[in-house]
Amino acid sequence: MQLIENRTQLTGLLQHIKPDSDIAGFGEVTLIVHHTAPLPGITDLLSARSPKTVCIYVPDAELTNPLLKLDETVTLVVRLASRDHFFAQPDTLRLAE
Repeated sequence: MQLIENRTQLTGLLQHIKPDSDIAGFGEVTLIVHHTAPLPGITDLLSARSPKTVCIYVPDAELTNPLLKLDETVTLVVRLASRDHFFAQPDTLRLAE
């Protein structure tokens, strides 16, 4: 199987924060997806799926932000790593403006 470098800008409503996961160094967030957008020059493997909700692995350190609360709208850049595993790019999880 060939790996395809991919990234997608995602905006959504934060529904769940899980500070740990089955992958060391990562927690999980679940979002209700509001919007996806491709990044210039990088393959977008998420937008065509039109997901309603998505669970994303996020580096542990990014989940300690005290401003990160349920029902907040957030934005981040994600990559599809396998059929059902999405990972946030480090330092991209932010409250939407």
